[in-house]
Amino acid sequence: MRRRLNREGQAGTAYAGEVRSPDESKRKSLSSLRNRIARAAGRAAEGMDLNADSALQAAQATLDWAIRHRGPDSFMAIKAKSELAHQLERSGRYAEAVELRADVAAQLRSLLGAEDPSTLTAEGLHAIDLDRLGQHMEARAIFEQVLAGRTDALGVDDPLTLSAMVWLGCNLRRLGDLDESQRILESAVDGYEQLGAGMTEECTKTRSHLATTEFEMGHVTEACEQRRRIVSVRTETLGPDDPATLSSLENLANTLQRLDEVDEARLICQSLLERRIRLLGVDHADTERTRGVLVALENGAGPGL
Repeated sequence: MRRRLNREGQAGTAYAGEVRSPDESKRKSLSSLRNRIARAAGRAAEGMDLNADSALQAAQATLDWAIRHRGPDSFMAIKAKSELAHQLERSGRYAEAVELRADVAAQLRSLLGAEDPSTLTAEGLHAIDLDRLGQHMEARAIFEQVLAGRTDALGVDDPLTLSAMVWLGCNLRRLGDLDESQRILESAVDGYEQLGAGMTEECTKTRSHLATTEFEMGHVTEACEQRRRIVSVRTETLGPDDPATLSSLENLANTLQRLDEVDEARLICQSLLERRIRLLGVDHADTERTRGVLVALENGAGPGL
């Protein structure tokens, strides 16, 4: 569940004799609901963190049971192995997860065939972990295979094909092939927009990856326009205080610094700092980082800080 808060973080109090319009009352009720949802989401996230070890132990126990009672090649065991890999990833234990992902992909390839959608998804998850571990060339070969398989089976504009394009595009950026990364990520953004999904978080994340590639290419003006669009979409779809929206504002401010648009970057950082103090507190790492950037801007730091 994504966290959502209203702009002010509180419902506010009407003065005596003040008359609220129906629209204003609805907005305040919605803001209050967003606050409650945000607090509940925070408690849930804390609970997930506290129970990470328990979840990992439960996943291992489920896999052990499935192997004993259903066999190591049963779909129940394969599903349990995939869940254990997910829990290992949550714990940052990618070297262990990647071995399980490889086993799952190999088993599904044997049982269902190399072109089955479930096999291709398992291959993609395996490649993601390889990429995380720095094995970019090995991951690239798998990402290319997954993209080709999904394109043949589903078509170039299917959402699963577009996801495979994003995986490959990000991998190519890590390998330093920025031109090809840009081409593929642009195609993925176009694909989402043609599907009418230009306002979805999937498209927005893809646009963010594209902006990063453009930034690394030195196309800072283009990256800045992408990041303005991201802030606009996330403010509308997630809310102005959603963590993803705030991260997008931080990225936009950094890009504006590189363009030497210091005044606008400073205004964004001031707003971002106020929100993070209200939402996270004065001592949170994100708050301190934003404060440091703002101080540097106010002291006349140049672009590229």
